[in-house]
Amino acid sequence: MVYVYRKKQPYTIFIKDNNLILNTPWKKERDLSELTEITFDRFSKDLELSFKTKSDITIQTKEYNSNEIDKFIEIIVSKSANNVCIPKNYILSKEISC
Repeated sequence: MVYVYRKKQPYTIFIKDNNLILNTPWKKERDLSELTEITFDRFSKDLELSFKTKSDITIQTKEYNSNEIDKFIEIIVSKSANNVCIPKNYILSKEISC
């Protein structure tokens, strides 16, 4: 199990096997093999994950440490069954190519 630590509150993002679990007031669970697209909004600093069957998930990256988000993006890209790339407008702390 992989988790992402939130700056102000305890863990809110979990990855267990191929499932992404977002622990917010309403628990959201998605299958990472169905991930189709990752988009990043530079102004609001939101990372939006699009899936085939269920609704999109938006993650506010300002609430998390940048190293944790970079690691999270690497993991979800590797677990997706589709050809998913890191958004070009998102700057990682270390460079990763598709």
